[in-house]
Parts: sequence; C-alpha cells; structure tokens
Amino acid sequence: MVAERPVRDFGGIKVLSAYMFSMVTKDILIARRHSVGLSQQQLAQQAGIAPERLEALEAGTGWPGAEAYTAVLDALGIEGPERERLEVQTGAPLSGDERAFFLASTSLWAIADHSWRITEGSPALTEQLPLATDRSSLLAWLLLDSDAERRLVNHRDLTVIARAVLQAGLRANPDDPALTELREQLDQDHSPAPGAPTSFDGTEWIWRTGAGLHTVWRCLNMRTGQRPDLTVIFFMPDDTPVAAPEPVDASEE
Repeated sequence: MVAERPVRDFGGIKVLSAYMFSMVTKDILIARRHSVGLSQQQLAQQAGIAPERLEALEAGTGWPGAEAYTAVLDALGIEGPERERLEVQTGAPLSGDERAFFLASTSLWAIADHSWRITEGSPALTEQLPLATDRSSLLAWLLLDSDAERRLVNHRDLTVIARAVLQAGLRANPDDPALTELREQLDQDHSPAPGAPTSFDGTEWIWRTGAGLHTVWRCLNMRTGQRPDLTVIFFMPDDTPVAAPEPVDASEE
C-alpha cells in the first residue's frame, strides 16, 4: 500500500504536488519490485544498471537515463497497457492533468528536464529569470553566467547547492551529455562542498532590485507524478521586500 502524500504548506499556500493526479511512477515501480520479491540490489543487477541509478529513480532524486529506465521496466516484466502508461518519452513536454494544473496556477513555476534545462515556465517568471524564456539550463546559469551573480544577492550560497545538484544528477546518470559537459566547464575549485544540499527545495533566492530592497523567493521542488525525468520548480515570493546585506567580495577578504 502506498502511503498517502501530504499537502505541503509553503509560504501560506498549500501545495498538493503532482501526486494528486495518479499513483506516482516511482511508487508503482517500488510496489512491483516488492511484489516479485526483489531487493533494490537484485533488481539493479537484473536490469544491468548501477545500483545508484535505481536508487535515484526510486527515491525520486534523479533520472537514470532512458536506457536504464527501460531496462528496469523489462526486468520487472511490465508489459501491455501498464507498460504504455509508464513509458517516458524524454524531450516531450509534460501533458495531461499535471500540465493543466500548472498552466492554471497563478504561482511562479518552471519545469526542468533531467539536465535542469528549463522547458516551460509561467509568463510571470520570465521577467526575473530570463533563462525561462530561452530554455537554458538553471545549473549552467547559476554556475557559469555572470548575469546570475548580478541578479542574486545570495548567488554564492546557491552555487554551492548547484554544484551538489550537478553531482547528484551525474550520480543518477553518469552518461548524461548535458551534465557531463557542464562538469567539464567547471574548475576543480567548483567541486561540491561536503554536506551541501542536493536539491533547491526550501532554498531562498534573494533578488537585487533597483529600489535597494531585495525580493525573496522561496523555492519548492518536486518530481512530477508521471514523468520521473522532469522536475517542477515553484517560487513563492515574500510579500515584503527585505534589506539584505550585500555579499563580501572575495577579492577584498
């Protein structure tokens, strides 16, 4: 039996994630694995994939890649209509009730693919986050683009998390070309900090404004229910701008 998913109270807005639409893909796979009497290690071995890939898939923390995902479905003997429901067409946009829910939302939201490339976002998001318009990578923007440093007061803190998120993505799928290319563009000094969060969930994004005050967005991340290769990002702005201290320039320390 799959545990009931809680409603998340986020900045005063109750968000019941994409779990509201159907039993989550990862939970279907876990239930099927249990029903055939396989441990996680045994299933990974039968599927011919690294245990880390299956672990990320079942935990909802990463996308192991289309080939690995297909191998898991094969190893579990999932066929027919159930197989059709679970098939993932990477590169295709989110569809159905889940997409309708986000399109109807008045919140600031974006959908990112397995490499953290923004594939779609609410119109209100693009003014503050231009990469939502040109479908760029959120990780690449934070780690490589000076525009991010110019816009974000706490850019340094977010890059620490971005490096850990990149490492987690590569742990789930070391063959991901976009994530591999991004890692190769980074200096060794950009290695993840020990113990850094591997998700942007719950982080604050503090934006510079022309008025001198700063706008704070609180971030919520969740995997979509039916597309384990996609992540939904919600940004919840605080009603009152705050005067946040400017970060110290490392060259002046």
